[in-house]
Amino acid sequence: MGFSKDAVEEAKYLFRGSTEGYEGSPGAQKTASTPTSTDPAVATMFAIKAKRYGDGILQIALPKDLQDVSVGVTTNVLQTLERDVVVDLKPAEFTKRASVTIAVDQARGILKNMGVNLPARINEGDMNALLESTPKLTNEQINSFYKQAAALKPKE
Repeated sequence: MGFSKDAVEEAKYLFRGSTEGYEGSPGAQKTASTPTSTDPAVATMFAIKAKRYGDGILQIALPKDLQDVSVGVTTNVLQTLERDVVVDLKPAEFTKRASVTIAVDQARGILKNMGVNLPARINEGDMNALLESTPKLTNEQINSFYKQAAALKPKE
């Protein structure tokens, strides 16, 4: 089971872990879709994994950033672990719209202060085990994460 459409609509924030300037996979380009997560710890894991290719970042979009965009759950078999939500925008457009972008190490620091310790590097083969073993954040923790991230580096 994954998130219901109601749960997606209730999400206050969508988080995307990536690298600076990455415009998404060929599939994301072709389908004009961006995978995101409702859990900043999950998105931070993807940003850590992506650091192999450049400067890891965590982007945060608010409902106001995506008012005219379709958002929904995926059929991804790992959807429940990843808390995956697809935004019908190319990743470059999501980047332009995101209210907050911070460095992955800033995101790791916020999570560490919340008691969620993520490694500095994540290899492809380690991702599923890490997703399974990392506790899912509560709504209160997610709100706190957002407030701390927005205070670090708000988008101008």
